Amino acid sequence: RTPDEVGEIQLSLLVKTFGEQVMRIFHAVLTKQRVLFVGYNHAASEVAQMVLSTVAMVAPPMSNLIRRTFPYSNLSDLSFLEMPGYIAGVTNPMFQQHDSWWDLLCVLDLPNNTGHIYSAEERRSQ
Repeated sequence: RTPDEVGEIQLSLLVKTFGEQVMRIFHAVLTKQRVLFVGYNHAASEVAQMVLSTVAMVAPPMSNLIRRTFPYSNLSDLSFLEMPGYIAGVTNPMFQQHDSWWDLLCVLDLPNNTGHIYSAEERRSQ
């Protein structure tokens, strides 16, 4: 085992949720963009599962990824914003409004087995 392994995480839900768009997440992680998963009205564990699945997708071989991973964050602790290239999960939809806080926004809709991915530019043009 390597320090970046996250245990028994299944990538299938991540791929099922985002389909071919999962490659945008993959690219964002490899290029150290800030990736934020938002799961409004979702359990924190579901959001954390997506974050950890993202880590499992690229680690190994990408090392030290776990240091920039925050499976569950909230408005009372925004320290993750100081980490370049973070991968974080939240349940509060307020994070969607702050497009300067993220480079890639992954909005979960797990009851419908789907999700939507936006860059900050795409989100501003909506």
